[in-house]
Amino acid sequence: MKIAPKSQLLLLDGHSPEDFSESAFLLTEDHASVWQCLVDWAHDAPDAPHLNRQNGGINGLALVGAAGSGKTHLARIWQLRTKSVYLVPEDFSLESLPRLVDQNRYFILDPLTKLSPQAEQNLFHFLGILADLARRHEPHGLLITAPQAPIAWPIALPDLASRLRAMSVVHLPEWRPENLALVLVKFFHDRQIQVNPEVIGYILTHAERSVAALRRVVGDLDELALVQRKPITLALVRDYFKPSGLFEPFA
Repeated sequence: MKIAPKSQLLLLDGHSPEDFSESAFLLTEDHASVWQCLVDWAHDAPDAPHLNRQNGGINGLALVGAAGSGKTHLARIWQLRTKSVYLVPEDFSLESLPRLVDQNRYFILDPLTKLSPQAEQNLFHFLGILADLARRHEPHGLLITAPQAPIAWPIALPDLASRLRAMSVVHLPEWRPENLALVLVKFFHDRQIQVNPEVIGYILTHAERSVAALRRVVGDLDELALVQRKPITLALVRDYFKPSGLFEPFA
C-alpha cells in the first residue's frame, strides 16, 4: 500500500469488473488520513484500546462516504488484512451467532441498508454478544460502510439505533473535480479499454461531473462499441452525446 501523489488515484466503489485488490489501490492526499485511520484501527482491534464505552464496549467503526468514494474497496482490503467475515443480518439466525463470533474475530457489514425487523433483531443480538466478549477482554472488530453517518441510518429498533450511533465514524471525501479524469481512465481500464485523451476530455465536458455518471457513460459506450463493432473513438462518443444518441443528461 502506498500513497499516490495528486496526479494519481485509484480508490473506487462500484461494480464488477473493477479491481478491488490492494495492489490496485492508490490514495490521493485527501484519502491518506482515512486510510491510515483504518489501518491503525485494524492493528489496534485485537487489544481494543479505544473501546467506546457508550457503545457497550464494541470495537466498531463506521466508514461513511458517497457512492464511488471508495468504501467498498477499503472494506475489501480490510477484509483481506484481518480475515474478516461479511455479515448478512437477513440470513443468520440467533442460534448461529455464538458460533459465528467464536470462529471469527472481525466482521464487515457493507453496506448497511434498510433491514427487516427480524434482521434488526439479529444485528442487535450480534452486537450484544460482541459487547459481552469485550467485557471479558475478548474484543472483536466490526466495520460498517454506509453513504450517511449513523445518525441517519434507517434503523427502527431504538436500542439498535442507539448502539450504532455511538460508533466511531470516519468520513471519505468526495473526489475533487481535477481528479475525475483519472477516475474516468480507471473505469475504461477496468474494462480493458484504451481511449485517446481527446475522448476523455470530450466526455468530461459533456457528462455530469460525478463518479456515478461517469461510470454509467463508460458502461454505455462499452455496450455501444460492442453493438457497432467499433472502437471507442471521438466520433462514437460524439454520436453517443447527440440528442438522438443513448445519452440521457443527468439520468
